[in-house]
Amino acid sequence: MDAVNFIYDYFSPIYYSSLSQEELNRQLREAAEEGNLFKVTTLIQNKAEIESKDRNGRTPLMWACLNGHTTTVKFLLQKSANIYATDKSGLNALMFACLNGQTDTAAFLLEKGANIDSIDNRGKNALMWACQKGHTATAAFLLQNGADIHATNDDAENALMFAYKYYMNHTNLVYGHLRYDREHGFCCYDIHTADLLLSYLTSEERDAFSTQSARHFSLVNDFKAS
Repeated sequence: MDAVNFIYDYFSPIYYSSLSQEELNRQLREAAEEGNLFKVTTLIQNKAEIESKDRNGRTPLMWACLNGHTTTVKFLLQKSANIYATDKSGLNALMFACLNGQTDTAAFLLEKGANIDSIDNRGKNALMWACQKGHTATAAFLLQNGADIHATNDDAENALMFAYKYYMNHTNLVYGHLRYDREHGFCCYDIHTADLLLSYLTSEERDAFSTQSARHFSLVNDFKAS
């Protein structure tokens, strides 16, 4: 093993010095995406830029968060990676963790100062991203930590609407897969994220909020007729 380490220590700087800055940065993002902490460390030691961005504006930290590599995330933050950086669409590290259901990573980011109410270029926050992707556990964690369930994006859509939208996109809209509440006038899919969100509302808010959401997707009239 000592011989292997000697060979690596001797040739590693030679190899990395032969790479362009662009290639060093690309490899750093790739290593962060894979959670390869050893390679991330080595690349940074060889002058890969921790805030380098790909063509979509995503940094190594964002890629590590997307795939839930919390140990790599911790290392990057220790090396002063910008937790507030955004990509071209305005998504930050917390949003990337939440849209992929990486609850442990999201928890770590919040401990390190990530803003739970931050929004992207279209007004979507981390809770909306978690709901749109159907990550109920992540949505529950965010709500437990103060995420605003009433917030809306630039299209006046709230987290509950994104929860509906997820289930609409992941079924064939067969009536047997849906539940229509005739008393309150809204539709939602059994349990999962939509029901979680409803549990955080008062009965008055559920009545108003759910009817609004159903009307937004033109579901009420369709199901009343069934």
